[in-house]
Amino acid sequence: ELQAIKEEEEIKKRKIIEKSVNSILDLLERKKEELANKEMVLKELKLIHSNERKELEEEYISKQRVLEEKQNDETERIVLDKTKLRSELAQLETQLEDLMSRDTTCESSSSLPCPECPVCLEMLMPPLRIMQCSNGHLVCEECESK
Repeated sequence: ELQAIKEEEEIKKRKIIEKSVNSILDLLERKKEELANKEMVLKELKLIHSNERKELEEEYISKQRVLEEKQNDETERIVLDKTKLRSELAQLETQLEDLMSRDTTCESSSSLPCPECPVCLEMLMPPLRIMQCSNGHLVCEECESK
């Protein structure tokens, strides 16, 4: 009888050990499946990341091209404006020279009256500087102190 009891206990121990081993094997299988699932998720995330990165790089390149085109357009516009302003300046300088080279006498009927300094009787024309005395008379710069 003692031996039968020992054998029964031995059988019970084996069953307990078998159950433990089976549960550990089941747990191991589940962990392997979890690991495989996580590896698949990681691969998918890497693929998504790669695609998003490519999209962002393409968007960056596209925006950079647009900005470069805008810069080139602005540069061209500025160069044209600069050329136009230089042309206008040259025209104005030519007009000024024409006006300056015309008859310098103020007596001509087509020009405006030209004041004269009451002290030295010189015509108050450029490049002379016109000053005003305390009584309001127009005088040349040289005669102002007299």
